[in-house]
Amino acid sequence: MSKTKLIIACVTLAALIVSVLAACTPAAPAKPAATTPPATTTPAKPITPPATTTPPAATTPSAAATQPKTSYTASTYTNDQYSFLFLYPGSMISSTPKAKYNVFEAADAMGVPSVSAGVLDTANVEAQTEEALKSVGGSDIKTVSTDDAMLADGKTKAKFTKLAWKSSGYDITTYSMAVDRPGGKTVSVSCSSLTDMIDAKIAKEVVSTLTFK
Repeated sequence: MSKTKLIIACVTLAALIVSVLAACTPAAPAKPAATTPPATTTPAKPITPPATTTPPAATTPSAAATQPKTSYTASTYTNDQYSFLFLYPGSMISSTPKAKYNVFEAADAMGVPSVSAGVLDTANVEAQTEEALKSVGGSDIKTVSTDDAMLADGKTKAKFTKLAWKSSGYDITTYSMAVDRPGGKTVSVSCSSLTDMIDAKIAKEVVSTLTFK
């Protein structure tokens, strides 16, 4: 064989071997296509609504909060029609008013001391006071003193009066606090007892608790 034919045969054989090896060699696995990771989504920051502050409801002081303190255990009489109240000893028992012009009466078990509240015509206070006492058997009615006064609120003007009168032959002393009101009416609170046993300090304290709402 010539040298040239030998070279061609060798080249041909080498090419054949390369092609066989190429056919027998498993193909390299395909490289997966690069994937772009999904964009990360930042959750939206929750919006916190501004705190709403509810203003506290306006409070109106109760009548009890404005009532004066007393040296005695008290019960309260309240009159909504004429918008007033006063404090009287809790030992007293209320009853249907007997005296003319009175809207409230209360007394100890023996009938004295007693308290009352009346509504009079401002133009006729003296005459109607006498008429009221006479309607329950009063007589010899005298005004001992009348003085200008001020209620516990420090702004309501009043008249403080001391009366002396008789009932069934007994001497009676009455302390009263009266306040003129709109509409031509006068509200009066009184405390009475036998003259020789009245506790003037308590009587004055009772009538001084008169309060207007």
